[in-house]
Amino acid sequence: MTLTWQLGGQTLMSFLYMSVGSGNWSQLHSASPGVDPAEYTYSGLRESVVYSFMLSVCNAYGCNNESVLTTKKDGSTA
Repeated sequence: MTLTWQLGGQTLMSFLYMSVGSGNWSQLHSASPGVDPAEYTYSGLRESVVYSFMLSVCNAYGCNNESVLTTKKDGSTA
């Protein structure tokens, strides 16, 4: 699964996190505009397991944690 996102002009940094089932969030990737790619490929998905991905985007005023995608390997959203 490849996740790709757009970094706006005021973005200083972005962080991608993943949670498996109802577990804790773990950081997978960080990206700085013009330096790092704003995408991440995760290849460890297992059948029928629920995965949640959260994107935190930071600017001079702080960070948000509002972009969450939840999915299963079969392609359905949970």
